[in-house]
Amino acid sequence: GTQAESKFAKHAELDSALAPKTQSEEEAKKKTMAIAGRIGVFFVFPCIVGGTSLMVGIIEKRRNPDYTLNVDRDFMYPFMLAMCLTMVVFIQTRGFTKDKAEPLVSWPKVKKQRKVVHKYVVKGKEEEEEEEESDKKND
Repeated sequence: GTQAESKFAKHAELDSALAPKTQSEEEAKKKTMAIAGRIGVFFVFPCIVGGTSLMVGIIEKRRNPDYTLNVDRDFMYPFMLAMCLTMVVFIQTRGFTKDKAEPLVSWPKVKKQRKVVHKYVVKGKEEEEEEEESDKKND
């Protein structure tokens, strides 16, 4: 019994799945990088979107001299839209920590109800007479 237990203990020490969890320096470094990545996503992504839009505005100005370059329209609106999109994704993923986004508003679950239709069959005089005639024929 003790020899088998010691073999298992050695195996448990070597097996990474059974080993106790320890936080290494690399994992701590990854978490700090995640903060830098979050800041990058919040500012770099909207700046890229706004800068691209501004470049498109500059190209349009070169093609069409009548076009007036407007910083609000050509940079700030796309920048703010990208910032709002980033904030929505940030909220849905709980700070970019989850792969699957959660809805902003959790709607109550609606149970599907079946419609029950009650049909009443009312026999008329003609149907009763036909049934009586068919009963007489069968006798």
